[in-house]
Amino acid sequence: KTDSLYAKGPFAACIRWYGVLCLFYLVVGASWVLDINKKGLRIRIKQAGIPQWKMICYNSSAPLLICIGGYIVAGILCCVLTKISVIIVAEELIPRLIYLIGLLGGTLLIASLLRNVLSLMFIAPVITFLNGVLSGLLFELPAWAYVLKWISCALPGRWLNESTAAPLQSLPLALVCGAAWMCLGITASALRSNRQ
Repeated sequence: KTDSLYAKGPFAACIRWYGVLCLFYLVVGASWVLDINKKGLRIRIKQAGIPQWKMICYNSSAPLLICIGGYIVAGILCCVLTKISVIIVAEELIPRLIYLIGLLGGTLLIASLLRNVLSLMFIAPVITFLNGVLSGLLFELPAWAYVLKWISCALPGRWLNESTAAPLQSLPLALVCGAAWMCLGITASALRSNRQ
């Protein structure tokens, strides 16, 4: 009974919406990815002897910490307002972190494919909405949408959505998905950097 209330209650809804908003924030704030690939900055990074992957990790840590901090604040507010146990909020922290790592990888990939900040601002709401719908974060996909449900397995949001019902059971596939997106993002960023 507790699990079903937990999966469909206000806390689960907050997690889903917060996940969608985090993606929008990360994509809109990804202008640093475009800057890091500029030739002058790359030359200065090489002169400083810092590998590009380290720069990507350093720059990614700030938005990641902001999103995690936001989750903790929102979780505490949910505990106060909806009488949810702090244990549930803590249990959901690991799936949130894996989800955010997957989003960071996706953000790196998207920003590496674009050329300017304007295109990034234009594509952010589109990517956010598509991810929210396909992942089932905004609303549940209909039973007949088998192909969309199958495609959604490749999205970090799908595993965030699954974690609202069973946080620990969805972790292995969430880890694979998050790591795959992060590898794709770092590879795309490095390839773009080498081409310039």
